[in-house]
Amino acid sequence: MVLADLGRRLSTALRNL
Repeated sequence: MVLADLGRRLSTALRNL
């Protein structure tokens, strides 16, 4: 699902910060 991918990308971005 696209939403799942976006959520995963968002989580990774926040973790990178």
